[in-house]
Amino acid sequence: MGKSDAKQAKIQFVTKKTSSLQPEIMSNETTIQPELGGTSEMGEMKALLLTMQSSLSSIDTKMNNMNSRLDLQSNKLERQAGCITEAEQRISNVEDTVQAKSEQLLQMDKILQIIANKNEDLEARSRTNNLCIVGIPESTDTCHMEQYVERLLTTVVGREAFSKILVVERAHGALMTKLPPGAPPRPIIARLLNYRSRDTTLRLGREMHPLKFEGNEISIFLDFTIAVQEARKQTPLSNKN
Repeated sequence: MGKSDAKQAKIQFVTKKTSSLQPEIMSNETTIQPELGGTSEMGEMKALLLTMQSSLSSIDTKMNNMNSRLDLQSNKLERQAGCITEAEQRISNVEDTVQAKSEQLLQMDKILQIIANKNEDLEARSRTNNLCIVGIPESTDTCHMEQYVERLLTTVVGREAFSKILVVERAHGALMTKLPPGAPPRPIIARLLNYRSRDTTLRLGREMHPLKFEGNEISIFLDFTIAVQEARKQTPLSNKN
C-alpha cells in the first residue's frame, strides 16, 4: 500500500471515530466545559470537527458531481457503442452487397465479351463479299457508284475473267470525314453478289499489280473489320490481300 493510500485510510478512520463521538461530545459539552476549567481544548476540538464535517460535505458534493458526470459519460459511451454497432452492421451489409454486385459485374463482363465476339463475327461475315478500292480521286463523278465500280472492275481485270455476270449489289465511299486537299482519297467499299467474282478480282489484282484505271494507280483488297486489321498487323506472315 502506498503512502497516499495509508494517509487516506487514516483520515477515514479518524472521520469515523469523530463522527461516532460527535453526538456524545455535543451532549456532554456543558459537563466537559466545567471539567476542562474553561480551557480552549474543547473549542479547538469543536472547530476541528466542524472543519472535518465541512470537508466531508465538500467531498460528498464533489463525489456526487463526479458520479453524475460518470453517469453522463457512461450514457454517451453506450449511445456511441450502439451507433458503432449499427455502423458495423451497415458496413457489413454494404460489403455483402458490393460482393454480390461484383460477381454480377464479372458475369455481365463475360456475357458482354461473348456478345462483342459474336457481333465482331457477324460484322466480319457481313463483309465477306466486300471489296475495298483505294486510289480513286475524290473529284471523280461517282453519282452511280455501282455502275462505276462495275466498269472499273471489268476494265482493270477484264470482263472475260468473270464466269458469270458481274453484279455489284451496292457501293459507296468509306464512312469517314472528307480529307483535306492533298490527302489520300477515301476508299470505296463495294459489295459483290457472287463470292467467285470477289475471289477472281483479288487473284487477278495480285497477279496484275500494279493496277491502273483512268490514269490512277489503284489497289483492291478485302474490306476487313478494324479488329481483323489489328490482328493482321500483329501477324507478320499474314496475307495483306
